[in-house]
Amino acid sequence: MGPRGTGATNRSTPRGMRGRLSRMARVIMEFATPWRMLMTLILGASLLVAVATDQLILQLASVAVACLAIFTLFAQLDRRLGRVALSRPMLEVAHGVEARPVHVASRRSPIVTVVIPGKNEASYARDCIQSLKDQTLQNFEAVIVDDCSTDSTLEVVLDAVGGDPRFRMVRTSRSVGIGLARNHGVRIATTKYVTFLDLDDFFAPDALAARVELAERHADQPWVAGAYCWHETVDPDLTPETWLPPRGVPRDTVSWLGHYDDAFFIASAPLLRRDAFLAVGGFDDAPTAEDLVCWFKLMRSGFTLVGTDTVGLAYRRKPTSHAVATAVAMRDTIARLLSERSEAMSAPAEQRGPFFYAHDLGSYRSAVGFTRRTAAALGIAVADGSSDEIIQRLVADLKTVPFPLVGWGVDVRELAIGASKRVTRGRAERGREGPINRAIDQLVGPVVSEAQRSAAAWLQTGEHPALPLGVVARPVNQRKLLPVTPSSLRTFQKGGRPILLLPSAAYHTDELIELVEELRQRGFAPVSMLNDKRWATTGAALSRVDVAVAEALPAGEWLDGFDALLTFNDWGEYFGEYVEFAKGRRTVTFAKVEGVQDWKDDDTGRVRNPYLASDIVLCQGDNDVAALEGRREGLEVVGSARLEAIWTDRLPADADPRVVANVNFTYGVQSEHRDMWVESLSEACRRAGMPLDLSLHPSESAKFPRQASTEPIRHLMVQDSILVSRFSTVLYEGMARGCSVIYYNPHGEKVPTFHHPNGAFDIAEDTKALAELIDGSRARTRAEARERAAGFFASQVSMVPGTSVAKRTADAIERHLAR
Repeated sequence: MGPRGTGATNRSTPRGMRGRLSRMARVIMEFATPWRMLMTLILGASLLVAVATDQLILQLASVAVACLAIFTLFAQLDRRLGRVALSRPMLEVAHGVEARPVHVASRRSPIVTVVIPGKNEASYARDCIQSLKDQTLQNFEAVIVDDCSTDSTLEVVLDAVGGDPRFRMVRTSRSVGIGLARNHGVRIATTKYVTFLDLDDFFAPDALAARVELAERHADQPWVAGAYCWHETVDPDLTPETWLPPRGVPRDTVSWLGHYDDAFFIASAPLLRRDAFLAVGGFDDAPTAEDLVCWFKLMRSGFTLVGTDTVGLAYRRKPTSHAVATAVAMRDTIARLLSERSEAMSAPAEQRGPFFYAHDLGSYRSAVGFTRRTAAALGIAVADGSSDEIIQRLVADLKTVPFPLVGWGVDVRELAIGASKRVTRGRAERGREGPINRAIDQLVGPVVSEAQRSAAAWLQTGEHPALPLGVVARPVNQRKLLPVTPSSLRTFQKGGRPILLLPSAAYHTDELIELVEELRQRGFAPVSMLNDKRWATTGAALSRVDVAVAEALPAGEWLDGFDALLTFNDWGEYFGEYVEFAKGRRTVTFAKVEGVQDWKDDDTGRVRNPYLASDIVLCQGDNDVAALEGRREGLEVVGSARLEAIWTDRLPADADPRVVANVNFTYGVQSEHRDMWVESLSEACRRAGMPLDLSLHPSESAKFPRQASTEPIRHLMVQDSILVSRFSTVLYEGMARGCSVIYYNPHGEKVPTFHHPNGAFDIAEDTKALAELIDGSRARTRAEARERAAGFFASQVSMVPGTSVAKRTADAIERHLAR
């Protein structure tokens, strides 16, 4: 007999009463919300008025209000008690009336095996067993694996199980560890599904039912390995009778493509198909994080897990808990797994899933990004009434995506419908959603069906689908901004020649993506640095690049630890103190030009150009070299990866003419002319009878609340064929996308870059001239506009066939460091 002995039965009634009182107390405490307290105050006040007044009308009104408050309170209490009642199963009672549990099926045909490993858990084993007996789904079997306990665990388990035929007890001949103990339980299981429960934890009543139901719903999809729930960490002394599971939230499908966190979930969260678990070899014989390694193998093999909205597990966090006792070793294992996510890998013989992701994660993530954006663009095009040519082109693009992405990696239908709602919601056209959704179904349905047929063919033949050509490998590691000190910064500099990268805007990371890999191949160890104000935008973009991102430090001697620093400066944030500190020291400073520059500060009247302080200026094109004629030393022409990529990309399809205007009077440069610029532009569009999309910098959009477009300027230039802009890099982007470009300068900008277009684009200085140029641009195709701009663009953005901007930049850095 176990420690609780036969006395446990005698104490069951007061223990159950304590549990019911505890649950009732929690119900009352959770019931007292501010709204319900307000109803209670209204009730009290109404009764007080009814008693105090002698006017019949007031008495009747007060009684009516009191009755309404009472009805509201009782209705909400009834719903709350109903939820609590449903959170516990209906158990068989002893007085001859049988109340069958919810989800009961024949106990002779179990559908899931619960594998319960444990060692020296006598204090908690009874709660674990009881939580299984209390499940709303009763057709399970349980395999308890005692891993050579030296206390009374075995006796307690046998006593708690009693004569229940669903439980089997296994004892190892020697201690094998929790991973191998689970594997042994799975091998002797007889069911379709398996799940795990440590002997010191316990399930919520619907933990099995919720996961089995969801897994069965996806039984015809061989890549779905099962379903998972979430857990709540609880105190060691909490019991199943006193635990009220919190309300869950819907969980995402977990896959190798979409997962970013450092851990999927704890070992007891997933319910898995037994054949999928065995296909990847089960748990490793590892001292820690054996569950994470197993989930990693499952996801890398192409399996996914769908998420329930259930909190199904109470995880007791004790000083001896595995996650606590092995925290350092677990951290190291997780770091290794995350590193492997970014590497190409061949499939070991024992790992057989529906699709093995053999390439590096970045290749797939690039394809995923293309797929998601194409699906969203399709939804917008359908809702916006775009031409059939545009819609069919987007559908054709979706057909080029390999089936693992459309088949089970990306829900293209949901993405398209979600994007379409952004259009109809903004125009208050909710009534159109039904027809739009049906149109999207007709377009993407055949694409998804074909992807599923391809998936079925792969499962039969094993022919690995090809990835799109030309994608850029972009390893994905979700990183946080790391607070550092000069001494701790040295840990990032190991493994090569240290180089410090200093981006100051999100679009600068487009230059970094390939440059980081190019520098690494040449033996450099790149480190990026940001201040906390830039983390929300630039830091999020940097998460696509597998490079350390550190919090900016004040300039100091720690900079001597870097061979070079490279700034990506424009008129925004400027790491000038770093460049100034490095002058005359061993660190060589480089500045990468990104976009169009007012080199001589013609329109500001003050010196604010940051590039010229660096030792070497990496120019975008020959125009920059000509503008810096007084400085012939330390100039290198390397180009712009972002602008070159836009120019070499396929042209957007021609559409009905429409004007997109780039306003962007930021950083206090001639901002006093903003209102005049917008008003005269709007008038010119009215005269030309041309629709206008007004694009403003986020800091300016509040000034024109009813006019500003919510879409990014890069999207608008794909939809609209005519671009009107002031001095801005957006003019280059418009030329690359085949827009008919008009430089509008009614306010007398002096900077010379766009004053001599040589026929590449038009210039207007007043409303009348602008209206005439807009009208004259109607018939121009995108191909004609880009051919017109080719010569001017080439003078501004250097492009060398057969080599990349990253390679030319790395060449320049190596060349100057060798001097």
